[in-house]
Amino acid sequence: MESKNFKTNEFFLKTRIFNKIEEISKSLGAAVEFNLPTNGRVNLVLSDKNNGTVYTIIDNEFLIKGVYSKPFDISSIPGGDYLYKFTSKRIEQTRELKLKK
Repeated sequence: MESKNFKTNEFFLKTRIFNKIEEISKSLGAAVEFNLPTNGRVNLVLSDKNNGTVYTIIDNEFLIKGVYSKPFDISSIPGGDYLYKFTSKRIEQTRELKLKK
């Protein structure tokens, strides 16, 4: 997981799907980027619409405040509609991810 060194006290969460062959081989296909405004334990899970866990991206990992980019492999995940849920001590946020294959 890459931490980018710039400061902000605002939380953000976004996904990036790579579509170039060279980006896919370097980054495993997708990345979730987020800013953590305070130190703490983080969970980030990709689930289907029925809340079944498809992929655990971050599992209760302690992170120092900062901006992160966490790549993950989507090659074995079928196309469809998914949710990714970010939780920490003070933040809980869920976003949609549409994966077309």
